[in-house]
Amino acid sequence: MKELRAFLLLFETFIGFCLPLYLWVFGVMLSPLLLLALVAEGAFELVLPLIALVLGAFGVWGVLQLMIKVLRPDARVAAPGILLRYIACGLVALLLASVFIGPPPMSLVLMLAPPIVVSAHFLYLSRQYLWPKTAPSQR
Repeated sequence: MKELRAFLLLFETFIGFCLPLYLWVFGVMLSPLLLLALVAEGAFELVLPLIALVLGAFGVWGVLQLMIKVLRPDARVAAPGILLRYIACGLVALLLASVFIGPPPMSLVLMLAPPIVVSAHFLYLSRQYLWPKTAPSQR
């Protein structure tokens, strides 16, 4: 049963993040050209895509660590506060990327909804690690 759960969680992650991860990898491959255009031509409108790439890297790292924590609760990952910051960086990167995709609402739904739903599910599954209950005060 644990293998089936792990497989389903990995499949959920793949389905939820395949499009954003594909676009992020494509952006990483184009980042030398973006940097060259930024420096050589002064195309300052390319700053936001580069910021989205950097924030997306933090988001990818956060999702990977969160997935590890969900699959192996005893695994050592980043501290809860840092992990939440990584996830927040990924969310901001998704929002910035959706600005560059354009106005059609279907592209926004395909770009934003699956990773947000999967991230929310993983945050829920790891809630005891991320938000531990404080011990009752001793009187």
